[in-house]
Amino acid sequence: MDDEVVVQAEKQRLTKIKMYFMLNNLFCKFYVILFILGRVVIFFLSLAPALHAEDILVTAPRELENFSAATNTSVLPVKSTDRTLADIFNQSSGIYLSQSYGLKEDTLSIRGFSNAQLKILIDGVPLEQSGFSLNEIPTDIVDKIIVSRGPMSSLYGNSAMGGVVNILTKKNYESSKVAASYGSFASWDLKGQTAYSVDAYRYYLVSYYNRTNGRYRIRTDTSLYDPGSKDTFHIIENNAQENFGGKLGFQLQKLHTSLTLNQKDRGIPGLIEHPTPHIHERYRDYRFVLNFDDYKPMENLSSDLMLFESGQFTNYKDPQGEQNGFASEYASRIHSRGAAFKIKYISFENLIPSLRFDFLRDDFADSYIQKSRDTYTVSSNVDIYWGNFIFAPSLSRTFASQLPQEQSYGLGTVYMFNAEFSLKSQVGTSFRYPKFEELYLARGFMVGNPDLKPETSYGGDLGFAWTLTKFQGELSYFEYRTQNLIDYQLISGFQFKPYNFRKSKTRGLEMDVKLGKFFAFEFANAITWQEVRDNDKTSAFYGNYIPMKPWLYGRSSINYDLSRHFQLHYVFAFAKSRFVNRSNTLKLADNYSTDLGLSATLDSYLARFDVRNLFDRNNVDVRGLPLPGRSYFLTLEKTFL
Repeated sequence: MDDEVVVQAEKQRLTKIKMYFMLNNLFCKFYVILFILGRVVIFFLSLAPALHAEDILVTAPRELENFSAATNTSVLPVKSTDRTLADIFNQSSGIYLSQSYGLKEDTLSIRGFSNAQLKILIDGVPLEQSGFSLNEIPTDIVDKIIVSRGPMSSLYGNSAMGGVVNILTKKNYESSKVAASYGSFASWDLKGQTAYSVDAYRYYLVSYYNRTNGRYRIRTDTSLYDPGSKDTFHIIENNAQENFGGKLGFQLQKLHTSLTLNQKDRGIPGLIEHPTPHIHERYRDYRFVLNFDDYKPMENLSSDLMLFESGQFTNYKDPQGEQNGFASEYASRIHSRGAAFKIKYISFENLIPSLRFDFLRDDFADSYIQKSRDTYTVSSNVDIYWGNFIFAPSLSRTFASQLPQEQSYGLGTVYMFNAEFSLKSQVGTSFRYPKFEELYLARGFMVGNPDLKPETSYGGDLGFAWTLTKFQGELSYFEYRTQNLIDYQLISGFQFKPYNFRKSKTRGLEMDVKLGKFFAFEFANAITWQEVRDNDKTSAFYGNYIPMKPWLYGRSSINYDLSRHFQLHYVFAFAKSRFVNRSNTLKLADNYSTDLGLSATLDSYLARFDVRNLFDRNNVDVRGLPLPGRSYFLTLEKTFL
């Protein structure tokens, strides 16, 4: 009997040791590789002069100061060739736009994490709507987008599992501008902006209006998983959309306040196998933001304060809903208000500590229930500069009403061989509380699941960056383990519901190459390979791909100056291997798209002609509805100095 007790105790001890090593294997892997790479190039390091703190401590752009120096952060500028926010996001690898054209829910994914698992901010204000659509924000009011990939809960708390996206709208308008665009599907797009300055005061106003009937042809023999032939067609119905809105801002030195309003009316055509010719949705939102930036109560102390209030209102009508078992009208609102305060001490020579406090109050109400949630996050970060290294440990603690407390850790490391070449590594833990809509939504195609649990993740990335005068290159490997991953699954012919996967594993490789102006060419390429698999060995779907996550996707673009006034634009994008169900028996057709554009500028005038889907491929969205074929757009713009 004693021998059996000893054997059992030994088994338990070995099991604990095995679990410990499995948990820490990923973290060790990154630093072992980093050490090996460092030893390989040590000879070259001995030949290069050491970098001193004053060489590294370069003042970051203002919009990057909320991120650690050792995070994988990119600035995506808005170009004149960008028609939608999707065009901006596609500039970078690791970012994939999951189009659900039939349900009008274009969502963002970073390294396999969906937009609900990202901290999406608009001018620093959290966007608490899980069905976020890129089309809800016009490019006319966007200045740039800051994207930080990887686990960021140690800096931003809840939801920052796959990264943080901060969409910065324009503030410093230097001129007035009007523009008009017309194109396929009776699409109109009108926009204008103006600004006025007196001494230290600045006012600005930007507005937009666009509409389309959305009536494009699809093949009648198109199935969900086969591109089909081009023999017969029918017109997609109930796809009209009308949007309008604007932003009014006021700035006085370091004080900035703004009010943004948007409204969208649209039909929802449904799925290819379940069309919905009668569903209509009206969406409205507002954001009021008050910023007081870079206040210095002491010489070496810098602080930022932001107060905000926002609301999102949705009214969903389906006259035939009762025939399908759900209400004919559904209304919901999300009302958020909060504050963010950050303080940074910049006196130490090689040490920059910072402390951040976030508060968010969310109120959710629909036709059936009312819920509220208070979330508090305290996070700290230290950027340590030591020789050629930058170390950035971070820690956060999050408290939420009626939910468990969560603590997150992170460590970023940069080794700078010289001013052009550096190695980067980042590891950390992250978490996410389920959103109200995921828990309680009851809107036709999408239904909530009140049994959802918070999801947690750990992992990191390792890569290098190489920057020359006209060349930029980055290559990164990433790997994550997620517990209780939340993802939507098809539960009937036309309904989706979120569930917790017990475990999932994500890994991938992303590469960015950009070539600046070389003769008359500019070139950019972003490509990502990723695997997002069910990692629960007790599941019948163990080893299968998580649905709707592509295995390979990318984008290449070329800009060519034909002359001083004319420029040619070319874009090629693709996505391969997307599954619809957990058993991986339903696979979507691969998407390939080629866009071509020609722009002309003369003094303060700009004209542009675009052809989307040049070769008229029968691409499908993430849920199988065919996307528009070849389409044309003409834009005219006038700037008043």
